[in-house]
Formats: sequence, structure tokens, C-alpha cells
Amino acid sequence: MNKIVLCNIKLINWYGFTNTTIPVAGNLTLISGENECGKSTILDAIKYAYTGDTQFNRSTSGYNTGVGKRNLVSYPRCLIDPSAGIYARPADKVPVVYTHIALEYFDETDNRPFVLGVVIETAVADIRGTYWYALDGRRIADLDYAYQDGDVVKPYDASGFQKKHQVQLKKKQEGITLFMQMVGLRLSHPEVTKYQTKLRNLMAYNPAAKIREFIRESVLEKHDVNFDKLKEARKNIEQINGSLERIELELADLDKIIHGFDEYDKKEKALKVDSVKLHYKSLLETRKSRQQVETRISQNLLQQEHLEKRLLELEEEIKDADDQLEEAKHALREMDVSKAIRASKEQCQTYERQKKQLQKEKDELEIFQRKVEKLLDMLTELGSRPEKQAVLRDLTAVTIDAAEKQTCLDRLREQISDARDQLLGKRENIADRLRKVQKDCQEQNQIIEECKRNQADFSQVTEQKELIREINREFKKQGIDAQARMACEYVAELKDEAWRDAIEAFLNVHRYAIIVPPEYFDIANGVMDASRHRYVELVNTKRLRSRELKCAEDAVYHYLDIQNDAAARYFTFWLGGIHAVELSEVPKYDNAMSKEGKLSRNMAVTYINTKKIKSYCLGSEAIELNRHRAEKLLRQLELQEKELLEQKQALNRQIDFLKEGQDAFRSYHLDAHKEYQRVADLLEEESRRYQELMEAQKNNEEFMQLTQRVEQLEKLLGDKKKEQNRSERKRAELDGTIASDRHLADSLKNAEAAEEQTLENARIAGRSNVEIAVAEYDAFLTGRLETGDVLSKADHEQLEEKAAELKTSVLAAQQAYNNRKAAEDRLPEGLDQEAEYQGRRGRIWISDLQGTQSKLQEQTGNYERIFKREFVLKLYEAAKAAKQDIAEINKELRKLQFSTKYQFEVKLLDDKSDYAKVLRYAEYLQETNNLADGQFSLTGLMGYDDDEVEKREKEIRDLINRMIDSDDKTEIESFADYRNYMSYEIIINNDEVKDGKLSRQVGYNSGAGTQIPYTIILSAALSMLYNARPKSVRLLFIDEPFEKMSDHNIKLMLDFFRDQNFQVIFCAPPNKLESIGSECGVIIPVLKNGNDDMQIGKVKFHDED
Repeated sequence: MNKIVLCNIKLINWYGFTNTTIPVAGNLTLISGENECGKSTILDAIKYAYTGDTQFNRSTSGYNTGVGKRNLVSYPRCLIDPSAGIYARPADKVPVVYTHIALEYFDETDNRPFVLGVVIETAVADIRGTYWYALDGRRIADLDYAYQDGDVVKPYDASGFQKKHQVQLKKKQEGITLFMQMVGLRLSHPEVTKYQTKLRNLMAYNPAAKIREFIRESVLEKHDVNFDKLKEARKNIEQINGSLERIELELADLDKIIHGFDEYDKKEKALKVDSVKLHYKSLLETRKSRQQVETRISQNLLQQEHLEKRLLELEEEIKDADDQLEEAKHALREMDVSKAIRASKEQCQTYERQKKQLQKEKDELEIFQRKVEKLLDMLTELGSRPEKQAVLRDLTAVTIDAAEKQTCLDRLREQISDARDQLLGKRENIADRLRKVQKDCQEQNQIIEECKRNQADFSQVTEQKELIREINREFKKQGIDAQARMACEYVAELKDEAWRDAIEAFLNVHRYAIIVPPEYFDIANGVMDASRHRYVELVNTKRLRSRELKCAEDAVYHYLDIQNDAAARYFTFWLGGIHAVELSEVPKYDNAMSKEGKLSRNMAVTYINTKKIKSYCLGSEAIELNRHRAEKLLRQLELQEKELLEQKQALNRQIDFLKEGQDAFRSYHLDAHKEYQRVADLLEEESRRYQELMEAQKNNEEFMQLTQRVEQLEKLLGDKKKEQNRSERKRAELDGTIASDRHLADSLKNAEAAEEQTLENARIAGRSNVEIAVAEYDAFLTGRLETGDVLSKADHEQLEEKAAELKTSVLAAQQAYNNRKAAEDRLPEGLDQEAEYQGRRGRIWISDLQGTQSKLQEQTGNYERIFKREFVLKLYEAAKAAKQDIAEINKELRKLQFSTKYQFEVKLLDDKSDYAKVLRYAEYLQETNNLADGQFSLTGLMGYDDDEVEKREKEIRDLINRMIDSDDKTEIESFADYRNYMSYEIIINNDEVKDGKLSRQVGYNSGAGTQIPYTIILSAALSMLYNARPKSVRLLFIDEPFEKMSDHNIKLMLDFFRDQNFQVIFCAPPNKLESIGSECGVIIPVLKNGNDDMQIGKVKFHDED
């Protein structure tokens, strides 16, 4: 069978060979010599010039000795002492070394020679250039590689050689590709690499190697999976985790400070509430005392009224008794002037007393008259017009009958009561309005306080807040490191404030939709089902994750800066399809919006009602906007409150005045002025009569009877007057008590007003404190709250001490935080700086934390993708490809006509080893096509048991993380080598053994029984390549062959090489000349005269069959 054969080799300045031509036989060639004489150097030269292989023979001296390791520079410079770095052609003497390696081939089919060669130019420390050429139809003998320069023969440099022979020089890859064409192999650049490996494996395999080692090292190519990408991805994750840890530590520091603010505020608020309670308690007690005094006044006035009625009755009774006495005395006077005189005198005294009493009644009526006039003015002012005002304004008139006056007063009293009832209704209405306004003021105050502390306003969405608390409690209970939050919390910024009203009004309640990580949606959904706060939106992030969302380039969505993936997808769902356009352009789109709030949707255009926005919540600026909004609304509410308070106070004054007016109504002597005049006239008349009686006196028979009658009447009259005196004294006492109580009531009113003003001032300073204090103390008084009382002095002092401790703790935490910061990143310290810390926490949480978590998610997906595709599957595919290669070799082995048949048995591992776990995982990936760039997940796919899949996932994750964490290069290289994932055996069949395992044969452990199969197998791998390309080269290189093989077996092997039409070049020591040399066409002895002088001895030629 014709082939292309290597005929001659030309070496110039290649190691110890200065200018040597070496012949090669067409079938078997033996290069013989002692160790380190340069035999393998020739093979390295052939391999380099032939295929470009720079992995030089491992048996070459100095190959693995550090700096002396054989490389391309060491051959031209002739490295003679690897440990000392000494060269035979040092750079100081030979600045540039020109090396030639030429290979002369003969094409037996076309009957033509050609030369393939390379010129190497070696500079001081490296290769300056390599130049590859092909000369068709030429022989080495025809070519000049050196020229005469005086007495010195010098090799051509590349340029000189090119000019000399008019040859085209090529770069290495292009040259090797051309060489492969010319030798009939037609290999591409990647195929050349594999070819180099096959040549190298046969050239230097270890005949004593175990089967596993032999197949791994000499049959299968090494295709290490690159761990660098996996390590880099893991490094990125670790860096992000480091950043995440730093962010979380800072958030923890800020949370500690903010929690300290909260606790301090609670204690300060409790102290302020307690102070308010103290004033409120005082107010209630003062009010109660006032009411008790006013009740006493009313009771005394009622008693006084009863006394007045009794006095009137007594007056009539006394008058009757007095009249009877007067008649008796008159009769007596007729009989006894002295007695009449005495009676007249007593009558004058009586009139004097009556006149005095009537003067008092006149004064009282005049005071009441003035009160009535004021009441009439107020009723007129209130729109009520009392009848017969002329009578009511002239109650002292003697010309108006008392009955008429009393009738008018009774009607007036009814009108006052009706007017007061109307005022009480108005006051209650105003009180309701005032409570509503004050509640709104409290809410706005709360918003302002939270905004000042840089906290978002979620006062309008209490249901969402409650459901979030329930979901997060469940997450914590299940040990889930995740939190439910509202969608708006993930919006870091609204990029154009002009769009705020339109976007927030359009989204409306959807801004507050609750978002949880997709993998925990089912848990949150279960919490929602069981909650009474279920009437809110929980985003189905699980379905949203798998949904393909489109976002237009001009979508409204782009005005939002969102870091969290789930939130970004949710807002994309709402805003990604709505075009952001100018007002006039809105009708031109099916879905569009303008910043003015004009909306095109569902084949209609409309305007969004931006007035329905109760609170902003998108982006960090929303807090400040809500504060300004709340402050503006609070100012308006406070004006309303002031107006309502003024109205209420005016009504209170009117109601109190009418109440005092009602209390002023009692029994008055409405004819006091008329009666006073009458008594005055009677006194004057009786005085004249007394004088007349002094002049006359009469004595008669009836005197004694009249005297007795007079005495009886005088006794009766005396008793009546005593009762009258007692009643008058009691009335005087009541007058004093009422006056005193009225003074006390006025004092209590002033104290009550002062406490009310104190509470009002406290309400202005902190409205919520007053509301809480009043509500708690009222609840305490009614028994609904046990702890609502004013604190004891000791408890109040203890609360003050705790507040002081918290103050110190907060300031210390601020200082510690700032000490860990650069000067420019420090925050101001103080109890009034909470907004600064809240603001930084908010910015870090929404920008840094969410962004970093998003990067972590991305890198985790990238890590899994690399792990699955770059590691697991590549290993699996490499292992399967190796099995296929082995199958091809087995096919070739079956063709060989050899007394013993050899077959590889290669199986993927299926044991408990880590390698087997990786393979099984790879099978899962292929069967389930689970190559998604997300979290590790095979659950529920292809009918695999969830627990089993989860276990395998964890096994692989732990395995890879352990390798990367350990950074053990040996272990990593071991796992990156696909060859470790298979088991190996060689099956033999001959006349004596059927399907036997080579590893169990005699001589296996010594290596004697492995050389023939190893050599045949490696040769078969090359034979497969050559047989596929007829009329090509069939070169084999074998270094140190048949070390422990008998002469008989050597003969068998040499016959095998000839039968396969291989062109084999052996390198062997002299002790193999007899067993190998006699069978070779050419024997080339290599002589080493010195480290820099290697020569070819006398070449022996034998006839080749």
C-alpha cells in the first residue's frame, strides 16, 4: 500500500546537532544510543517541524527541572546545564541563533519528493520568529542551508534562505495546515492538536502503568473543564455577598439608632402624655367642683324661692292677725286711750319693718330688671322676639298689675329655655365638626412628624399594613429570610416630577399592592386567605415571573427607578405598555398618557382625576411632598379649628349667660314698689293717729275682754313674726351662701379656663399627646383601661430616668456609627436628627440593598448557568465523547489481525463517589432540559421525586462550593478532568482466554503483560486516523520501546508494525540493537562527544521487505 514516507532529516543548530542529516527507513528505523546522547532530541525535532508540537519528550534530560524544563528556546541555544542555566550558544556570544529543521518526504503514489521545514530565529531570551516553508519536488541534498563566510560556515537566516531558494515563508498555523495537506492528512488546526496528542501518547507512554492510568494518560485526550469561570462567578457572588453584608451591617447600625429614636420618643411621649393627664385630671376635678357649686347654688336658689313664698304667706298671715289686732286695739282704744296709744305705736313699728323689707324687695326687683333687659337684648340678638317687652322692661312700674308681669316673665323663662336648647344643639354640632377637624389635624400632624423623621406616609392603607405584618410573621415563623412590602417601597426615584400626579393617580391603590419573592407567593397567599385583612392586592409574583412582559421604549415605566426585579416586573405590567407622549398625541395611541393626566385606554380618552391622590408614595421625594402637602392642609385645618373654637366659646358664653338668666328667675315681689308706697302712706297715717290717741283715752265695761283678745292676737302675731324673722335670717344666710358660691364658681371657672388653655397650648405643641391623654384617662375613669391613670411621682421619675438613658444610648450609637465613617459621610448627631438617619437608611435600602440583591440574583443565575453548562454538561459531554472515541478505537482494534484481540471497556461511574454524583446530576439536566439561569431547581420535573431531586441539588451545590472554598488545586484539577468520571478495563480474547480482563492476567502488575496491548491500542488510535486517509504518511514515534518484552514478543510487535504499513522511528539504548535493530531498515547510532557536540555514527542499512 503506497504512502508518503519520511526519508531524511536535516538539523542545524538543534541542541547538540550543528549540521546533521539523518536518513530514515520507509518502515522501521532505530535511533540508538546511550541515555542523554540526544536520541529523543531527534524525535522532538521531527514532531516540531512536522506538527508544531512544543510538548517535548518527557524522557528528555531536564524536562521537569524547573528553569531547565525543555522548551523551544532551550534547543536552539543548547541548554547544557538546566540547574545553572548554562547554554552552549549563549546570547553574549551568539546574539541570534538560526536553526533549521527540514523533513524530506517521498510520495510513493506520485513518485515525487518534497521538503517541509522550519527556520527558527532565537533572540537573546526568546524566539524572534518561526518561518515555515514547503518545497515541492525538492530534496534536502538539493538545498543549501548554510553559506561560507570566510573561514566560517554560517546558517542562513529566514530571509536569506527565502532569497536563496525563492521560497514562500509562512506563519506557524498556516505552515502546519499546508504540511498536513502535503503529507495527505488534511487536518484542521484543532485536529492537528489531537494528532499531536496521539503521537505523543505512543511515543512516551508508561508500559508499567495500570489500565486506568494508561487509558487516562495515553489514550484519552486531556480536556480539562475550565474552573476559572466558575471560580470567577463564585468570586463575584462572594464580593456581592461581602457588599451585601456591609450594607446589612450598616442597615443594622441605622436600625439600632432609629429604634433608639423610637424608644426615646415613646418615653418622651409618655412623659408628655402624663403631664397632659395631670392637667386634664385637674381640669375634670375643677369642672366637677364648679358643677357641684353650681348645683348647690341652684339648690339654694330653689330653697330661697321657697322661703320667699313662705315669707309672702307669713306676710299675709301677719297682716290678717295684725288687722284683727288692730280692730281689737281700736275697740280698746275707745275704752282705754293708753292702750290704744301703745297699739298705735307698735303699728308704726310694724310699718317701719315692712317698709324696710319692701326696700330690699325693690332692690332685688331692680337687679332682676337689669338682668331681664340683658336677656331680652340677647334673645333679640339670637333672633327670638319676646312678647310684651314694654312690660318686661318696666317690672318696677306701679301701674302694671303683678299678675301681668308674672305672666310675661313665665313666657320669657320658656323662651330663654328654648333659646338655650337651640344653642346647646348648635354647640353639639360645632363640637362634632371640631372633633372631626381636630382628628384631621392630628392625622396631618402625624404625617408631618413621620415625614420629618423621613418615614413614608401609609396612613391611608392600614389594611395593607396589617396583612404585611401577618405575612412577615409567618415568614419569620417558617425561618424564611424574606419580607413582604408594598410595591411603592421599591421605587427609588420618580425621574420627572412633572409626571408624578398622572402616574400616582393612574396607579392609585395598585401602588400599595403587596409584593413577596416569587418562591414564597404561595405562603403569602395562604396567609391572605386566612386573614380578615384580605381585601387588598397581593401581587402574584409567581405567575408574573414566568410571564413575558414587553416594555415600550417610550413607556411611562421608564420614569420610575426600580431596583427589585419583582417590583420592576409588576410596574412594567402596569406601565410598560403605556406610551408617555405629549398632550396632543394621546388620542393617536391605543395606550398612552400625558403628564397632564390625559389617558388613552380601552378605545377611549379621559383625564385622570389627580385630586383623588390622598398621599404620594413613589420615590424618596414623596416624603417631602407629603410633608408640604400635610403642612398646607394643617394650616387650613387649624384656621377651621380656630374659627370653630371661637364659635364654640361664643356659644358657651351665650349658653352660660342664659343659664345664669334661668337661675335668676325666682319669686320676686313684683308689686314691691307699689306696696312700698302704700306702706309708706300707712306709716304716715298711723303716726298722726298715734298723736291723736295720746290725747284721749276711754274706759268702759268691755275693756277686760278686749284686753284679753288683744293679748291673744299679740301672741299669735308674735309667733308669726318670730317665724318670719327666722325665715328672713335663713334667707340672709342663703344670700350669703349663694354669693359666696357664686364667687367660688367664678374662681373655679377661671381655673377651668386656665387648664383648658394649658391643654390647648399642649394641643398646639403636640396634638396627638392631648388626644391620647384624654382618651386614656377617660377610659381609666370608665373602667375600660386599668393603666390610664396619672403616674405616681416615683413612676414618673423612673420614666424620666429611662428617657435619659435612651438619650445617652442614641447619642452613643450615633457617635459609634460616625466613627466608622469617613468625615464626608458622617451624619449630624442629636435627638432632632432622626430624619437624617431615616433618610440614609431609606436610600441604602432601596438603592444599595435592592440593587445589590438584584446583582446577587443575576450572578447566582450566571453561576448556575456556568455550573450547568460549563462544568457539569461539558464534563458529561466529554465523557460521552470519550466513550465514542473508544468505540471507534475498538472498531479499529477488531480489524487488526493479531493473535490476541483487545477491546476497551469504558463505563461512566455509577457508584457513591462524588464523580458519580456529578454524572447523575448531568443526566438529570439533560433529561429535564433544566438549563434555566435561575435557582437550582428540578422539582416536579419528569416525575422525579421532589425530595430526591432536592437532595441531589444540595449534594452538587455543596460539592462544588466545597471545592471552590478549599481552593485545592489538585482536587479542582481532578474534578475538572472528565477522565476521572469513568472506569476502565481492557478485555482480551485469544485461544486461551475468552473475554478476560487484562488487569487479572499474569504479568499485569509487573508491566510485562501490558506492553503489547498498550502499544497495539495506541497504534490503533493512529491507524484509525491514517486508514481514513489513504496515501498519507503513517508515522509512529516510540521512545524506549519494549523495555520488559521478550525477543519473541518484540518480533511479534515489529511484524505488527510492518503489517500495518506504519513508518516507525524507534529510540532505544544499545541493548536493543539485537532484538530491534535486525528488523529495522536503518540503524542510526547517536554519539555524544560533548554537551554541545552530538554526531551521527556509521549508519547501518538493511534491506526492507
